[in-house]
Amino acid sequence: MKRQALPMLITVLALAACSHQNLDMATARAKALEAQPGRVVDEELEVEDGREIYSFEIDPEDGSGNLREVHIDPKTGAVLAIETETPADEAREKAEDREDEDDDDDDEKDDDDDKD
Repeated sequence: MKRQALPMLITVLALAACSHQNLDMATARAKALEAQPGRVVDEELEVEDGREIYSFEIDPEDGSGNLREVHIDPKTGAVLAIETETPADEAREKAEDREDEDDDDDDEKDDDDDKD
């Protein structure tokens, strides 16, 4: 009985560990393209509302100029959301990112000034 218990325990622990692994980027990308065909122009693993998600910006190549942002759950592979982003949305997002970077630079400068 003891000889059977150890291999069984190892198998159970290995299966439990596998159930907590995230999908890799390539698998998540395939799921996103299945949900929204097109060309991936950006992809990342990000934290949104305290939760990790894969985010894919996809050009549906329909001539609209809009992108589709597809969110994939990294644990289950489920499609969490598909959002349409217009060129105006993209420009606003880039401007906000620049502002955030400028704020970070200002904070770093203030920290350096405090050291003097």
